[in-house]
This record gives sequence, C-alpha cells and structure tokens, in this order.
Amino acid sequence: LAYASVAYASPAIGAICPPVGRLSTRFAMSGGDRRVPVTVLTGFLGSGKTTLLNHILTAKHGKKLAVIENEFGEVGIDDELLKKNTKVQTDEEIIEMMNGCICCTVRQDLIKVLKKLAVRVRSKVLKLDGIIIETTGMADPAPIAQTFFVDKLVESFARLDGIVTLVDAKHIEQHLDEEKPEGVENEAIEQLAFADRVLLNKTDLVSEADLDRVEARLRAVNEFAPIQRCCQSKVSVEYVLDVGGFDLKRTLEKEPDFLNTDGEHQHDATVSSLSLKQEGTVYMDDLQNWVQDLLTTKGADIYRMKGVIAVEHADKRFVYQAVHMIFQGSYDEPWGADEKRESKLVFIGKNLDKAGIRAGFQACCVSEERSAKKRKSLRFGVGDAVECKTGPREWSKGKVVATMYRDGNMDPGMVKGADIYRMKGVISVEHADKRFVYQAVHMIFQGSYDEPWGADEKRESKLVFIGKNLDKEGIQAGFQACCVSEERSAKKLKTLRFGVGDAVECKTGPREWSKGKVVAIMYRDGNMDPGMVAPYRVQLDDGDFIFAPKDDDGLIRKAKA
Repeated sequence: LAYASVAYASPAIGAICPPVGRLSTRFAMSGGDRRVPVTVLTGFLGSGKTTLLNHILTAKHGKKLAVIENEFGEVGIDDELLKKNTKVQTDEEIIEMMNGCICCTVRQDLIKVLKKLAVRVRSKVLKLDGIIIETTGMADPAPIAQTFFVDKLVESFARLDGIVTLVDAKHIEQHLDEEKPEGVENEAIEQLAFADRVLLNKTDLVSEADLDRVEARLRAVNEFAPIQRCCQSKVSVEYVLDVGGFDLKRTLEKEPDFLNTDGEHQHDATVSSLSLKQEGTVYMDDLQNWVQDLLTTKGADIYRMKGVIAVEHADKRFVYQAVHMIFQGSYDEPWGADEKRESKLVFIGKNLDKAGIRAGFQACCVSEERSAKKRKSLRFGVGDAVECKTGPREWSKGKVVATMYRDGNMDPGMVKGADIYRMKGVISVEHADKRFVYQAVHMIFQGSYDEPWGADEKRESKLVFIGKNLDKEGIQAGFQACCVSEERSAKKLKTLRFGVGDAVECKTGPREWSKGKVVAIMYRDGNMDPGMVAPYRVQLDDGDFIFAPKDDDGLIRKAKA
C-alpha cells in the first residue's frame, strides 16, 4: 500500500443533504446508525470515476472524507490527477491501493485499511464523515460490498451506504455486448446490476435518441437504480454521498449467494494492463504522432489510457487520458524546482502488444542519439540562404542563424495545438462504411465513426479550423497528403519491405516468433476495424493465417535462414 500525505483543515461548509436513513436488515440501531457511511464508485474503464471524485474533493460540503483509490496497474496515475485537489481540500485523506483489482487480488488489503481507519476513529485521532472507495474499471462490486457484511470489525465500524455506477454513454453498449469466455463475468453488467445510483455520463458525445436507447438497456439490467444524466461527471455531491441506497434484503433476493465468500471472481484473461515509468523528458511532436497512430490502429482494443508526461521544454506536466479513440490532454500543474522529471503511463485493453507499446514510447523519449538524429534530418544549416513565408502570398529572403531554436515566448514543448482554438469535421475514410466525425478544442481531440454513408451519397470530407496565425497552405497540403489517389497508393505499395511469396517471421506472442510466407499485401477483410488495411497477410508454416497490422520490424521481419 502506498499512503499519500495527510493534512487537516476546516473547509467552508455548504448545504448538506441529510441521510435517507434506510438501514440494512442486519443493523437497526436505536438513535440512528452511527457507523461511517461508505460510497463505492464503480463503472467500466474511462466512465469518469476519477473526474467525479475530483468534483467531490473540490465541492464545499463540509465533510471529512477518506478516499481509498484502486488502480489496475503497477504505476499509479490517478494520485497525480487528484493531487492538486487534495492540496486545496486538505480534510480528505487519500489512501492509494495499486497493482491489482480491489474485488480480488487486493481485497484483503481493503479490509486492513478499513480496520486501521476504525482504530484511528475510535481513538479519536481521526474524525470521519464518510469513506469513498474508487474501484478499478475492471472490478466486480459484489465482493467489495460483501466486505461490509462478512467481517465483524468492519461491519461494526462502517456501513455500505451506496454503490454509484458511472456509465460512458458513448461506449457502454459495446462493453455490455462483449462476449466473454465461459466462466468469466462481464464486469460492465455486474457494475450495473449492483448499482444503487447510475450516472449516465458523457451525454455530450451522443444524440438524444442514443441516450434513450442506452437508458432502456440500463433499466433492463437494473430496474431499481435511478439514472441521472450528466456531462463530465458533474452532479451534486448530495446525489452520491450519504444517500442510504444499499439494501441488503433486496440484494439477497436478487443474488441469494451474495454473502457466500467462497465463489471465485474471474477476469477476462485477454484483458491486461501495461504500466510504464520513464525518467527524463519526451519530444511532444513524436508523442503526438505515436499516440495518434496507436489509437487509430488499436483504439477499439484500448479500453483506457492515462498518463502524466514530462515534456521537453515544458515547465508543466502534460496530463492525458483516452477511452478507445477519444483522447484528451492538457498541461497541468508545474513541476517542482527539485522534482524529478519522469513520465508515467498506464494502458488497459484487450490483447495489448506490450513490447510494441514500450518500443513506441521509447522512440519518443529525449536522448543524445535521438536529438542528433533530429538535427541530421534538418534540410538547412546555420548560414544557409533560405526564403520564409511571411504572408498569405509573400515570401522573404534570409539566412538561418540557429537550428533547434527555442525561446521563452514559445508554447510549452512547441505544440501547434495551442494556436488551434477549434477543429471539427466529417471525414470519408477509405474502407469505412460510416463517416468519421471529430472535434477538437486546442489539444483535446474526440473522434469516432458515426452514421453510415448512403448508398448513393457522395463521399466527401469537410473540415473546419479556427485559430491564431493558421498556416492555411500547410494545413491544406497536410490534409491533401492523406487523400487517396492512384499515385499515393502506388507510393504506399512501393514502400513495403516485403512482397507476395517472401519468407518472413511474425510476432505471435510476447517472446514468440513464427515463420510463414506473405500471401497478400495491403490486405483487408470484413472482420477488421473501419478504415484498417494490413500491409501483409501471412500464412504461417502451421497453416494458420494472420495479418501484420503495421510494416514494422517489431511485428514482421525477414525470416532467418
């Protein structure tokens, strides 16, 4: 367990909603239940749990809260996202539980933490008005709820007040529909089934018709829990804290084996996490290109990405998060004068190519070798005579006086996103039946496939850019370079390293390579994600067919003799 620093002060007191007062059938104490109420925040990966927790930490509610926070990975990120708010609202005690799922592998740690809190409260060292447990997105809430009924000390100290489930309106349906291996629970369904309150979040990303359809599906799973629509997890604190929502009798009627602790909880073995921690700084342009490529090719299988990045030439930490192909990032708190600069990243998804992700991030990290390579790729050197564009149709002659130049007036990390106030568009993607709709504000980008193109509808892309000092010709030229044409298709074919019939080796496991032969290039079939084309289809020596998603030596290489 990693404990964050604890401080105490008295926040401003706002309106507080009185508890509903509904007690479990096992405890009916005279004069009211004096045990500490516990709220469990659950919901699938990327649903907005940490955002809601930040709202609670900054709200003026006058409550002294303990926060128990769990992450599905070896590197903690959420503590960074909560840190600035715990500086402001110092009555909260943050206790981080990491590297495991709270419903199984670190469940005993949860019991130990609750018992330690009980000792401190009873000895009057600590006063608590409530406890909030934020689970990992892969957690089944049932075993967590059991904790408050099967351990006598915990049961006498704390009562389960309610399970609040956050739902990502944009992605919940695909997670509800996901087929799991035999014996493996669908966590998204379990989180809904045990909810006392449901927050239908990210409503700005879908239409009213979508919301009505999603709500109907949520009610089909849980007809009792009220559903509150919200955006960016913004709801009143009174809606989620001290609501008296958990009803043991109703739970036992629905799940007769609820108090049976012998049952095993199985996670989907194809879903895993990857945590990276890297000292030093990162080139922002390389990072942007890598993340864009990763989400474009693997976004459907990446349930969650989040991280804190130390960017070269930036005094502030760059904090980002992503759910599938929806990415948000911005510069946040400044680094301390003596603080070690390091980047922390967490990836959670299905069939993660961990070696490929590690290599991709490493290629973004600043080093003498990579800096030298960047300088070597420059077309001009100091003293070279050049012409620079100084107006819409104006070019001015001059001389290069410095390379890799930076001054204090430039944006952090020299990122173009700071000058682009707004981007939005509808894109006609090759090999995609649906239109790709995106929008961006500065560096916050959201995009997904939307309505299908009509059978006789003209395929065309429409893009709008609004910003300061826009390089209009550069933007137009950059987009043109993405457009499909015979010339560009021929160029793509020409850059491929292998041809049909070539003997190759393909990466088929973390440390496993299998030999085979290329049987098709620029391959696509109906099972691939929209817009995806594989450089190679390969028949392995054992007869199986696979495809290489990228022409990369880390995925496909020339067969060794």
